[in-house]
Amino acid sequence: MTMPTNVPSRDRRSGEIQTAYDCVPNIGPRGRRWRALLAGVGLLAGVAGTIALMVRRPEPIELRLLLGVPFLIASLAYFQVREKT
Repeated sequence: MTMPTNVPSRDRRSGEIQTAYDCVPNIGPRGRRWRALLAGVGLLAGVAGTIALMVRRPEPIELRLLLGVPFLIASLAYFQVREKT
């Protein structure tokens, strides 16, 4: 016998109440397309910035740390599209 996923269950060994809910998507197709576009643009910006820094070899190393921003944006947008959240 399986319990519905939206009913809390009690683990008798640990005494903790565990709740499991189904994931409900909170963005529609339009939001997913927008985030997919944002992920692509972020990835392209990160790759272009990496190539530019490899060619120019700027002196302050802090400029290389800025490359994390477009890659972070791309990864967050990608995972939002994948998980529909």
